[in-house]
Amino acid sequence: MQRKQNKKTDSYKHTAKSSLKIAIVVSEYNNDITFPMRDGAIEELKVKGIQKKNIKVFPAPGAFEIPFICKKITKKFDGIIAVGCVIRGDTDHYVYIANESTRGIMDVMLKENIPIANAILTVNNLEQAKIRSHGETNKGIEAAVALLKTLSIK
Repeated sequence: MQRKQNKKTDSYKHTAKSSLKIAIVVSEYNNDITFPMRDGAIEELKVKGIQKKNIKVFPAPGAFEIPFICKKITKKFDGIIAVGCVIRGDTDHYVYIANESTRGIMDVMLKENIPIANAILTVNNLEQAKIRSHGETNKGIEAAVALLKTLSIK
């Protein structure tokens, strides 16, 4: 994957400690959206200095399961990136999944004292999801930078 220059993320010039251990928990649901975000996050972490061997990917069935998996792995990593996609439909299901996955991530982050970058897209339609998961607007890349910035705070 050839990485194009990105004004938003390239403004963060610092190189991360290559020894940092980063997990990416990625939803397999809507994987045409989530997998490019996962790949963007991995590439950005490597560009910023994280060793490939220190990046581990954990699959989740969907966005709702992401907080549980994050909780199970917190002791093994310095930071986590949560990647998912919830697309509004004709029922209220979207609202519950979006709210509870976000609340669950925040709960894990605060209880376990580990930064978790939230890259769970909550969009109105597939078009919005595609825009936010590819190219310069890839939210996986932005989440990787957000995580590294958070980890750099002493």
